[in-house]
Amino acid sequence: MSTTTSNAYNTYFDSEYTGYNRAEADTHADTSAVGKDALIVLDTGQTVSVHPFTEGLQHLEDVPIVTGAIAFACPTTLNTYILFIHEALYIKSLKNHLICPAQVRHNGVTFNDTPLAHIDPDKRCSADHSIVTQGMHIPLRLDGVISYFQCRKPTLEEVQSDRNTIHIHLTSSAPWNPKDPGFSQVEDSLRATEQRSLQ
Repeated sequence: MSTTTSNAYNTYFDSEYTGYNRAEADTHADTSAVGKDALIVLDTGQTVSVHPFTEGLQHLEDVPIVTGAIAFACPTTLNTYILFIHEALYIKSLKNHLICPAQVRHNGVTFNDTPLAHIDPDKRCSADHSIVTQGMHIPLRLDGVISYFQCRKPTLEEVQSDRNTIHIHLTSSAPWNPKDPGFSQVEDSLRATEQRSLQ
């Protein structure tokens, strides 16, 4: 793995490119994770331990926290979007990237992961089952019950310049703490307000 330095990024380029893959919505994950088919544009120098969903399975130690970039080609507008996923886990063995909807929404990006089949036909709109922000619209597809979109690894030029691409920050570069008690406090407060309005 070689390192290329630019004015904007310290970019790590992995020449082991496997072509198109996909980014999946993972509602159980509390942090997004990218695999080897993301271009790592920033290594924060921080690591975490990643624990599985059940005891008895091996957990991962010293998983880097990075900013990874993936490319989405819009079939409607023909625009290429470079999606920056900040504060993500870098797990090189991942075949598909795992996107935490809560982390995306926390950055002000609309992430609607309810499939169209579960939305009242009279209430459906173009933003349903999609990721929407700043004029970008990513329609999500289904594999079984897993929502996803197709993506690829961007080139160095696409990451370092937005001359021919549109750069979108899918998650915030601010430190991400999924266990921040503020999330539940805000939710409880809003729920209480809603219940009072119904009385």
